[in-house]
Amino acid sequence: MSAIDLSRFLNGDIQDRTRRPSLDLVIAGGESGPRARPMHGDWILSLRDQCRAANVPFFFKQWGEWLPMRDGSAKRTGKKRAGRLLDGLEHNELPE
Repeated sequence: MSAIDLSRFLNGDIQDRTRRPSLDLVIAGGESGPRARPMHGDWILSLRDQCRAANVPFFFKQWGEWLPMRDGSAKRTGKKRAGRLLDGLEHNELPE
């Protein structure tokens, strides 16, 4: 797994907020279950920031089984304990 670049789906110009993006919504979240892999915190922050720049609603579902730590590692806590806060906030944006 790695970071995702949405620029080709956002009409290639995330600075022009007057153009309608190809995406109406981005929903993202980590994997859950016994074979879940950790998601790096920077990946989800990058998605959120790309959506913000392109004025596309962003919904963060959950961290999954793994909670990212400040040092870049991840700790398996289970999805309930890992929660769904990103930078201390829930991201529940939906299209109008």
